[in-house]
Amino acid sequence: MNVLKKYSKIIILAAAAAFLTAVPRGAAFAVNEGFNPRVMHEANKIITDYEAQILKNGPSVEAYEWIIKGLKIRKEAYFASGGASEIDEKITEKYKKIIEIDPSHYESLCELIAAEINKGAVEGQIEKLDGLVKNNPSRYEARLLRGRALFYSADFDGAIMDITKAVSMIPGKNNADAGYYKKLLETSNKHSAVIKKNAPKGLKEIIESSSAAEAVQLFELAGVFLDPEMVKCPANVKTGMDFLKKAIEKDPNYVEPYIKLGEALGEINCEYKEAMKVLSKVDNIAKEKSVLKRARLLRQKYYKLSMSKGKSKKK
Repeated sequence: MNVLKKYSKIIILAAAAAFLTAVPRGAAFAVNEGFNPRVMHEANKIITDYEAQILKNGPSVEAYEWIIKGLKIRKEAYFASGGASEIDEKITEKYKKIIEIDPSHYESLCELIAAEINKGAVEGQIEKLDGLVKNNPSRYEARLLRGRALFYSADFDGAIMDITKAVSMIPGKNNADAGYYKKLLETSNKHSAVIKKNAPKGLKEIIESSSAAEAVQLFELAGVFLDPEMVKCPANVKTGMDFLKKAIEKDPNYVEPYIKLGEALGEINCEYKEAMKVLSKVDNIAKEKSVLKRARLLRQKYYKLSMSKGKSKKK
């Protein structure tokens, strides 16, 4: 590939990169009507050219890096987040190919770990990130990922340390990653305070035995694990629900855990019948009309969803 041709590709992809960096991580897209068709065409051509180059000359890190850039632009240009899993798999496959050539390739290692964390598979990732942070002290990406993994592991103080340090290292004030992680930092501080208040001796004791906490404490701890960001890790959903069940056992007349558990079953697990069963118990406990109304509205919602789910199964 001659220098001028390659340089033109860099210019085209630089325009696409400006679009990509302006987009928050995890944002959903339909077809992006404002996206430059020339950029999309060039991205597709780069993928084809470098795939041909690999067939002719053998695999190389550079070739796979260009293919990944093209795939990322294709994904962001045309697909909503729910329809991009096939491209994500292709991107992951290319990063694995790079690791086969260069086992210490920093970006590829980070991306592969990020793919696991994005699936909620946090176990084992922190140890991998420890090595990347130690060996690349001037890079921020692995430290950010470790902060996120620590967050999902409910080590909020550790997450705060990593995210604070890493965000200060991110170049550019408008970086989308910086915005996401600053919000994660705020949430970490909030959750850390809740845990210190309700589990001063640590979470392990309370997780192992409900006798170590009162119903209100268990309810507040459940809120930490059922936070919208925390539930991206499936293990946290189970922990949060377990806390709510323990709170109900501790004080069967405490109404809030029933509502929270019903919401978790319905909104997160889509177990609508189980959600309605839990919420129906509120009728015999709640004294305030506003609480009864909340529970009944949720039951109505999950009844409609269960009926809709049943019809779709029959089809």
